[in-house]
Amino acid sequence: MNSLNKEVRDKLYEMVGHGVTSVSEMRRHLKVYVDTQMFPNANKPSLTDAAYYPSDVALRKHIYLAQLRLSVRYYCDTKWKI
Repeated sequence: MNSLNKEVRDKLYEMVGHGVTSVSEMRRHLKVYVDTQMFPNANKPSLTDAAYYPSDVALRKHIYLAQLRLSVRYYCDTKWKI
């Protein structure tokens, strides 16, 4: 099982920061990102390559982790600025 590609993971975290939390919506955004930004003219990876096209379970897990990361960052930023 491949782990998620770093660029794809960073894009996922960025999209969660913009409010995308639906698995189906995230899958659509990541597919467009991989197809147009990462591999515009090169051979695209296979649709079964989990590093670039993660499963719904992997997407759900990473969305959850990104939400936790953002909430902790927000909490820490507001706690020390008061």
